[in-house]
Order: sequence, then structure tokens, then C-alpha cells
Amino acid sequence: MKSSQSTQFIDQRGRQFELLTLTAPDPSACFADSPFLVPFDGSFNISKYSTKPPKGAPGERDSRSARKEICKGIGEFQDALYAEDKTGLTVALQGMDAAGKGGLIRRLTERITAGGCRVTPFKAPNDLELDQDFMRRLWPAVATRGMLAFLDRSHLEEVLVVRVHPEFLKGQRLPHLLKGEEIWNQRFKAIRDIEWHLAHQGFPMVKIWLHVSKEEQAKRLIDRAQESKKNYKYSERDISETMDHWDEYQFAAQEALRNLSTPWAPCYCIPADQKEFAALSVAEILYGTLKAIDPQYPSLSPEEAEGKKRLIERLRTRL
Repeated sequence: MKSSQSTQFIDQRGRQFELLTLTAPDPSACFADSPFLVPFDGSFNISKYSTKPPKGAPGERDSRSARKEICKGIGEFQDALYAEDKTGLTVALQGMDAAGKGGLIRRLTERITAGGCRVTPFKAPNDLELDQDFMRRLWPAVATRGMLAFLDRSHLEEVLVVRVHPEFLKGQRLPHLLKGEEIWNQRFKAIRDIEWHLAHQGFPMVKIWLHVSKEEQAKRLIDRAQESKKNYKYSERDISETMDHWDEYQFAAQEALRNLSTPWAPCYCIPADQKEFAALSVAEILYGTLKAIDPQYPSLSPEEAEGKKRLIERLRTRL
């Protein structure tokens, strides 16, 4: 992925320098093609996106098999990404409660080296985080060079749950100029600008919305409530929240995806009623993005190669 170009110039003393200038990368190199890509023109309408796999899509068993094969390729790319140590890729996962974010991360990382991967959950901000800018929590969660980072919820919470519950803004103690309905457009712009900056520094991001239906969510929440091993996930408040504010969350999600899907940090709206198909779809996006990044294993200089040859010969004397 080319994100810079060099320019030669000579200073007043005749010394030659090379100046690196940032350029906008080719959009086709920044995101993976997918039928679930949210368009960049602001036309996204969440009601037109199905929560079920499209007609002709593979069933659960075939989706699982195909996803496992793709995950092998993801693991190979991630190994090269770690070795090259130039680019860090962040995958932000969003969705309604019980949309399958945690399970999706487990499925995607089964062939990934643990040392090259990090998972960060975004929970309700603490007092220290409320004392800082609303994007401050993103910085330590973004993938560092050579790393693959997954966000279980993300900075988009600030234009999702906070938009559904604007009373949360009181806890952020914002200046007067940042109040009112215009705050959402201001936040969209801030997020786009920061994601652009990150992409051009070698830290691209893809944002995934797991689009689950009201009926499927209800089934999963019932199963969760009835299974003792998942008691730690049970929350009467969370269940009431999704039941009472479903339409508001759908509107907030539509506005967020409509405003935040860009060539440098695209959004994807994934049908998530069938977990294995959702995992396959995201695996294809992750694989395509890593392929576009095209990480390469470092090569040795002639001197290093010769030194390695001599070292191997020395080691053989021990055999």
C-alpha cells in the first residue's frame, strides 16, 4: 500500500536530501471488496440490509469449513505483518447486544499467533476517561506496527449509545459550543479525520457492524439467560435497554455507518443472524484487507546473508 512519495532537493550548501511527502493511498488498496461494504456516498439505509445470509449463501457447515481455510491465510498474513513491523491493522466490531462480537473474535483468531494480536473491550468510560477527549480511549487500543487489534465495541460508542442516551453527555462536561444536535456531525468529522490520520501513518482500520434481527437477538438473550455458564453475561438492564430502544439504536447505527464509511476506514454491514456465515464474511474482509496491505518478510542485506552463512557453518561443527 503506497502512502508516500519521495522528492529530491538540494539545500543552499549543495547537500542532497530526500523529502518524504504523504499522499492519499489508492482507495482500492485500502479496503476489501465485499457485497456488505457500506457505500462512501452517504446513501446507506440500514433497513435495506438483510440480517440473514443472501440467497445461495453456504450453510452453517460449509461456512465454517470455508472460514477455517481463510483463517489459515489470515494467519500467514498476520505472521508476515508481525515480521515486517510496518503496519498495524485494527478491526472495530460493533453490534447490538448478543450480536456475536466475542464469538466472532474467537473464530477469526484461531490461526493467529497470540503475540501478534490484541483484543480490547470498550466498556462504560471511567472517571479518568470522562475527564479526557471522547476519542482518547481509542489511542491505546489501536494496533501498533506489526500487530492485529480487535476492538470489542469501539470509539463508535460515542455516536451510538451516547446518541441514544444524550444524557450521558452531562458526564463528559463539554464546553457550551459542543452541545446541541450539531455535536453528532462534529463527532463524525473528528472520527473521520483521526481515522484518516491513522491510515496515513500506517494504521488502517476496518469497522464491522454485526446486523442482527430483533427476533434473533431475543432468541440469543433467552438462551443466555437460561444457560448457567453465561450468567456472567446476564444483565436485566441491558436486556431492557435493547427492548426499549431498538429503533433508536438502529437509527444511530445507520447514521454512524452512513457518515463514517470511508476508503481509508470502511464500514461493513454484515448479516449476523447466522453466526458462521457472519464469521465467514468478516474473515473474507480481513483476508482481503491484509492482502491489500501486502506485508512482506524482511530480506537480508548481502553482508547479513554472508554472516548468516558463516554462522550456520559454525553451528554445524557442533553436530
